[in-house]
Order: sequence, then structure tokens, then C-alpha cells
Amino acid sequence: MIRIQNVVAKIDLKQELNLKKIMLTLTEADTRYEPAIFPGLVVKMNSVSFLLFNRGSGICVGAKSVSSCIAECRKMYGLLLEKGLVEDRGIEVDIRNVVASADLGFRLDVERASETLERVIYEPEIFPAAIWYMERPRVSLLLFQSGKVIIAGARSEEEVTEAYRKAIVELSPLRLERTEAATA
Repeated sequence: MIRIQNVVAKIDLKQELNLKKIMLTLTEADTRYEPAIFPGLVVKMNSVSFLLFNRGSGICVGAKSVSSCIAECRKMYGLLLEKGLVEDRGIEVDIRNVVASADLGFRLDVERASETLERVIYEPEIFPAAIWYMERPRVSLLLFQSGKVIIAGARSEEEVTEAYRKAIVELSPLRLERTEAATA
């Protein structure tokens, strides 16, 4: 089973923003703006957070699907329009990273995986998972002995599914047998 954990999008409001005015006007949102510490305005609405910058760009994080990320970005844009904080120039939403967790359904011989697969980093003294840089789709997977997998760097939910299916096929021969799993 695949679970989307986070969707990150870059947004462009196509105009300069008055961050202080936005902070003071958006009373329905949790906002924080401390330009001496960080140049962006942090806006928390519903289950997502936005970082907005003076130049009109921003980032949306925290959505659990691509469609909800896009919807939350449009909702934020609509609120800024409604409050007269931006002109109606449209919003561009570019999905930059979909992070998901999944379970292979079997325990994995991570050491063999690191020796067998290409583009893998595995340093068990530093981190318990192997990092597999898959070429197609272009994503990174954290591979744990338990069979748990984290998929990061996808640009769509379809890429997450494609990476998961490919991982099942390529990693199935590297499953730990029951006797190996009992001693590991």
C-alpha cells in the first residue's frame, strides 16, 4: 500500500507581494513574518503551509495528494484576491516533489540490494536504509530491511506508483528468506 506523505509545490502569483500587509490582513490563517530572521511569510491554512516571498513566488507543503495541493494553492490565491491583496493575474502551481511511504510486503536483504542494484548508497553504520537513485522514474528510494520504502522526488502520484511497481519487481529476488529474517 502506498501512502502519500507530502506534496511540495512551487507557486507563482505573477506579481510583487506586500508580505506585512498580507500578514496583518489574513486573520483566518496562522501567519508569521520575521524578515530579520527569514525573508518569507509563513502562512498555515488547513493542513498545508505556504512560504510566500516579496517577488510573488512561494512554496506549498503538507498536502496529502497532488489534487489537494493544487486546490489549497487556488484557495489561498482566492483568499488573497478576495481581501484585495493581489491583482487577478492567475496562479501557476508546479508540483516539485511527491513523497510517499510504502511496504514491499516482504523483508529485504538491504546489503544484497546495495551490491546488486546500480546507483545505491548504503552505509549501515550511518543510516539503516540503502538509498537507491532510480533513473526511470527519476526518484530516490530509501530501502529498509523491514520492507518499508520511502519514495521521494516524484513529480506526480503516477511516478510514485511506477517507482513502487518497479521496486517490487527488482527487489523481489532480494527478499530475506524466513530463516534469514529470524537470525537478522
